[in-house]
Formats: sequence, structure tokens, C-alpha cells
Amino acid sequence: MNLKEHIPVVPNWPKPGVNFLDISGITSNPMAMSYCVKKLVKCIADNDITSIVAVDSRGFLFAGAVGIQSATPVILARKAGKLPKACYRHTYATEYSTDTVELQCNSVLGARPLIMDDLLATGGTILAV
Repeated sequence: MNLKEHIPVVPNWPKPGVNFLDISGITSNPMAMSYCVKKLVKCIADNDITSIVAVDSRGFLFAGAVGIQSATPVILARKAGKLPKACYRHTYATEYSTDTVELQCNSVLGARPLIMDDLLATGGTILAV
């Protein structure tokens, strides 16, 4: 399956010069989503992953499905103010704004957590998590 066929690019969104890759073409297509999840599960199968850190919010879709299929706990990395308990927080710059990400202090990541988001642009969110 060619996943590029399911990811339209929206130019100049959310600001001029930024191209938004719309994953709703994958998430709205059960065959494409299943294909992605199977590929991701296969990629992590031999890596002794202890948890999956899902990045708010579209990363939740993939991390949740991969977590179920691989029997791996999923920990949420959320935008500021979305988690109810004490949190670690980090503010960082993106290509078009600043943001803050939080993880609950009681999250059990284990020795080999995998951070999962829906895409990688500049890597700022992954580094912040």
C-alpha cells in the first residue's frame, strides 16, 4: 500500500510556508490505518519497548492502536493543562509558535519508552517530550 496516496498535503497551513500533511486520509480508511498499525507493531517488535509515549493529540490514534496490538502500556504526553495530576512540563518552540507539553509525574515509562507522534516535522515536540 502506498500511504502517500492517503496523505494529502495542505499548502500554507497553518501559516504561509508550512505544508500540513493531513493524516485523516489514513485514519478514515480502516485498511490504511490497519496497514500502518501492523507496520508500526512490526517495527517495535524486537526492541524491548517498555511503554509508548503518545503525543497529543493525533499521536494518540496510532499509539493506542499499537499499544493494544503489542500489549504495551500507553502514556499520554499532553498540552499544558489537560492532565489532572502533578506533571513534568517543558515549553519549547515549534516552527510557527511555542507550546508546552506535560507528562504526569506518576507515569511509569520503564527503561525503553518509545515516543510516538503522527509525524515528524522539525522534531521539536519529540525533543520536548
